[in-house]
Amino acid sequence: MALVGWLGLRPDPRSDTIGDDPGTIRHIASQGGFQMSVPTQWEGPPTEVGPAPGIEFGSPGARLVGYIVDIIVIGGFILTMAFLAVLSGIFFPILALVPIIVGAIVPIVYFPYFWQASGQTPGMKMAGVKVVRDRDGGPVTWGGAILRLIGFWISSMVFYIGYIWILIDKRRRGWFDLIAGTVVIKATIEEYGGDPFYGAGLPGAEDDPGRRY
Repeated sequence: MALVGWLGLRPDPRSDTIGDDPGTIRHIASQGGFQMSVPTQWEGPPTEVGPAPGIEFGSPGARLVGYIVDIIVIGGFILTMAFLAVLSGIFFPILALVPIIVGAIVPIVYFPYFWQASGQTPGMKMAGVKVVRDRDGGPVTWGGAILRLIGFWISSMVFYIGYIWILIDKRRRGWFDLIAGTVVIKATIEEYGGDPFYGAGLPGAEDDPGRRY
């Protein structure tokens, strides 16, 4: 009101009222016929989508470490099977097919098996991350695990953009997660493959047995 008077505008007493909307105050001046709406409460930005309370998304760094460990494990297994195939070929040529077939099948079922079994491959267990269903945090099924593996191949087709998408998505999901409907979270201490007493001396640990590292 003081500002309107200072500007030389004479308000209309009949229009200086509170409108029907309780969230705004309207003032209509007689000169110029302008209308000004002022919010009575501050409206902050919408809350970002996050996991359930006490749950954190797995960091890209931890996921990368886990993946590298898994690749090393698979690579070591393939080399072992190749060595057995060569050794068998020398003494028992017919048996040489066994390590060849096993060496071809195991790397394919490696990821889906561990994802549906516990949500953690050996590398993910070491890195302290776990994959779960995105919609409810439940365990991944065989179907979701297979779709996620297919998503791995798709994600690497175009300059690995499907993997880089983890840095863009608010829920840290790659294309393979979006395809399979999964999300990667930090594992609890019980699911962590390291020291089970890690974090026991941190403030508040005694009040929270399920404290996350």
